[in-house]
Amino acid sequence: MEAAEVASKRSKHDGFQRAADDLAEREENCAEWEENLTKRCVQDPESRNDDSSDEEVQDEDIHMQQHEQVPEQRDDIVDNANVIEATPTQSQVKDPSDDELDDDTEPVDPTLICADLAQGAESQPIPVYNAHNDARIPASFRYLRTSVLQTTGARELAEQGTQAMRSRGFDICARKRHKGIGPYRFNRTLKKFDTDGILECGAVCSSNQQCAATRVVSQGLTLPLYIKHTGTDRGFGVKCSRGILRNGFIAHYTGLGMTDSEAEQLRCQDAYLFGLDSFVGQHHAARQSTEDVDASRLPVVPETAIEAWSDDLRYLKLKEDDLPTPSPLKHKTHESHIVLDAQNAGNVARFVNHSCKPNCRMQAVLTEGDNGLWYKPALFAMTNIKADTEITYDYQYEVGSSAEALDCNCGARNCRGRFK
Repeated sequence: MEAAEVASKRSKHDGFQRAADDLAEREENCAEWEENLTKRCVQDPESRNDDSSDEEVQDEDIHMQQHEQVPEQRDDIVDNANVIEATPTQSQVKDPSDDELDDDTEPVDPTLICADLAQGAESQPIPVYNAHNDARIPASFRYLRTSVLQTTGARELAEQGTQAMRSRGFDICARKRHKGIGPYRFNRTLKKFDTDGILECGAVCSSNQQCAATRVVSQGLTLPLYIKHTGTDRGFGVKCSRGILRNGFIAHYTGLGMTDSEAEQLRCQDAYLFGLDSFVGQHHAARQSTEDVDASRLPVVPETAIEAWSDDLRYLKLKEDDLPTPSPLKHKTHESHIVLDAQNAGNVARFVNHSCKPNCRMQAVLTEGDNGLWYKPALFAMTNIKADTEITYDYQYEVGSSAEALDCNCGARNCRGRFK
């Protein structure tokens, strides 16, 4: 009985072994067939060997017949899937009227009159919009990312400012100037406005990461600003498509640099003139003891510039008292400061309007290569500004300081009624 059971088990084992061997042989033949088929499909028809024996072809046909059923079923599945993918859904069906439009084309805003005033000079495009009238940015307007010393007199005055800084050993390192921690917070907002000026480190301090963190104005525009016509006599204004944090940097005023006398000669009105006279005026006030000013903290300016500023004040005093005065261009022996003219060349800050209740303020900032006579008037937010709110600052004209009266239309409750 035991011998019979052993024989039966051996017989079953042999049967299983033969089945396994047969399956292995079939898999080997199948792999060989797939390999030959792949070679035939990939091989260039012109380079195929026409001398292949009929036996090889018959062997391949036999293998194909043995495995024909499963591949056909797989092909059916693939074909059905392709048919499903090729059938467009309702959302994929294109309207015949859309054939002329590119899929990536966005509707064009009819009020857009210029896609980028900066023409790629800034990290962000500065579009211009007007939905109210036919006013346009003058075609002759030239965008300036940074100010340019336009005249010989301005270049000479700027060089005098540089020499004065060097002669007094004025250190422009921002961290040393601002108590070792720099003028900006971690979110790159200004810690406080400072009439003594804000310094930003240059390449000399580039090896120090903390010094690099002081470069905010130096990096230029980072906000998505745009210019839009106000629909009033105020003309174009500037807005931002996202909110601006309190004390956040917006832009700095740029233009063509010339001396004060040259500005008077070239222009009979100063609608787009910005005087770089902050420090020379404070130095003069410190000497006259008219204001509480610590001149040691101010960027150094040439002595001749301070003297010229005094001459300017004497001239204005004679004029106010209706006393005989020399020609405004002949009373000076030296120039006091540089003026930026943005009438025909400037940047987005040129289009920022005046307001008697502004949300921004100008701050004098010295970056690498600047001095007390050549620096950057930078615009910072005085409060949190919501997106698409007009950006404004106080031009600080003295009412009655000019024979040409300019009405103010800012709409603020405390509006002074006129610019100057």
